[in-house]
Amino acid sequence: MPQAQEISEHLLELAWRTYDIGVITGEIMGWVALMVGGIGYTMSKKNSNYSSYFLGMFYGGGAALISILFINNVYQAITFVMTGDIGGTDHTDMYPEVLLTVFDFGEKTSTLFELVGASSQVAAIIGMTGFVFGMGLLGISKKRSMYNTQSKSIIYSSIFLMAMSISERVIAAGAYILFTAILEIG
Repeated sequence: MPQAQEISEHLLELAWRTYDIGVITGEIMGWVALMVGGIGYTMSKKNSNYSSYFLGMFYGGGAALISILFINNVYQAITFVMTGDIGGTDHTDMYPEVLLTVFDFGEKTSTLFELVGASSQVAAIIGMTGFVFGMGLLGISKKRSMYNTQSKSIIYSSIFLMAMSISERVIAAGAYILFTAILEIG
């Protein structure tokens, strides 16, 4: 059905734009934290309070930049292992053929799987965006500030969104293994 495919493409396009904005913002905050932390740490060796603050900022900025580099690649690797494809919204190849024939409602089934796949990817992209932004915010915030608490809640929520997206793929793989085992026994 073309309407479901258009909706999926628009949702994914919006999510990827949001991801680009989050990556740029997180990268700027990461570089700022890395530079300010490095310069501040070298300049404040005599005062241990400032020195530990700048060292924490330096490490937080480095962690933000590393998360930017690896978060998208990790998710794409998991997607490739589960589906054999990166970036597609048609997830009908993940589910066993028996499941598709038993619950076949015509075009509604493929539309449902396409929308599930698109919403799963949107959740993962928003999760990656929040994780990168949260790591950048964590890098530039003080340890006992409200921004530190907010950045940690952003990171935890983002991890939950990514885990929810990955669990859809794990459930599909489990269904495939289960139905294949049932067919071999029967």
